[in-house]
Amino acid sequence: MSPDPALRREMLALLPNLHAFARAMTGHPGRADDLVERTILRALDRPGGLERNASLRMQLLSILRDLYHADKASADIRNGVVVPFPLRASPDPADMHEALAGLTSEQRESLLLVAGEGLGYEDAARICRTSADMLRSRADSGRRRLAVMLGLDAWPGIVPKGGFATEAPRPPAA
Repeated sequence: MSPDPALRREMLALLPNLHAFARAMTGHPGRADDLVERTILRALDRPGGLERNASLRMQLLSILRDLYHADKASADIRNGVVVPFPLRASPDPADMHEALAGLTSEQRESLLLVAGEGLGYEDAARICRTSADMLRSRADSGRRRLAVMLGLDAWPGIVPKGGFATEAPRPPAA
């Protein structure tokens, strides 16, 4: 059974967001494509359908996340450990992608949902099935690790202006 035209249009509009999230989580374009396809199929095959009063974007991101973690657990991807690495002084997209891979999956998904997808902490926490405080902590830890791996003192979206809330404010540069 095909979805109604309005749902189909909404799903099509969300494909770039889903693919970006899947690509950042998997680190591989082919796996990301497969994950997005399976996400859409799972959403359409859900018994009882999708929740009518809930955000389709959040539902699809939640399904994608669940599929990613199920794949990770069953495929024994954990044979290799990602080790932090020194990077050039100016980050480029390849460095950012490699640095994201150096985060724990919890830190990476928290940062991607909040900074990448622009979700609020409460919404991202619902997708990750955790508390907003825990998600905030994971995102903060991820930002710190990214800043260290990328050799950044401040960078919009990664390191808040003035440093992190747990640090003493830095004096303005002279």
